[in-house]
Amino acid sequence: MAAISPGFAPLLIYFQLQQRNFMSSPFLQKFFIGFIALISCQVSPCLANSVTAESIWNQANAEERARSQIPANATVTSTNCESFQVRNDLRYRCTLEYNQ
Repeated sequence: MAAISPGFAPLLIYFQLQQRNFMSSPFLQKFFIGFIALISCQVSPCLANSVTAESIWNQANAEERARSQIPANATVTSTNCESFQVRNDLRYRCTLEYNQ
């Protein structure tokens, strides 16, 4: 079976439920379609041509980890780094956008 994008999973569930006649009520159909729309907006917030990496050491290490994931012929177009606290420790997250 081929890998399925997470954005299509609710749609597949909808079709399976419809085949089993669980979705005979118009209210349930509208509810589930609204639910799919809400989930699909939340599921894929990642950007195309971007990589994100985290580090517990420092911001430079997080950026280096992200750069190691970029394809060989790509050019970095923007860098966005942030630090945030997890319990009593700082963590660093960098997202790099690139063009190929």
